Amino acid sequence: MYKNLQTAIETAKAWERKGKWNVRIASIDRDTLESYGYVRYRNVRRLAGKLGLWIEREIWQSTENELIVFRQIPAGTVTRIETVSDFEQEEAEEYDESDEWY
Repeated sequence: MYKNLQTAIETAKAWERKGKWNVRIASIDRDTLESYGYVRYRNVRRLAGKLGLWIEREIWQSTENELIVFRQIPAGTVTRIETVSDFEQEEAEEYDESDEWY
């Protein structure tokens, strides 16, 4: 899970370049997610630090906005699921990044 749309798009494009097909981006309403209460998530870098794990230099940059969810993401929090090109066609400013995660 990523904290901003641009990171989600760049990561999805990288997956496509590696030959993955049917790559999708899901937009998640953070306020709704937090209202469930039992959904817990952590920043990848902080979690790795607490666990004493090393993040390789090649992927360090991509972890800046990456979050790990410890339980399932409730379906009611997903506001849209689309292809990378569909997200790119939309204006990024149209989505308030403080309210949605990708």
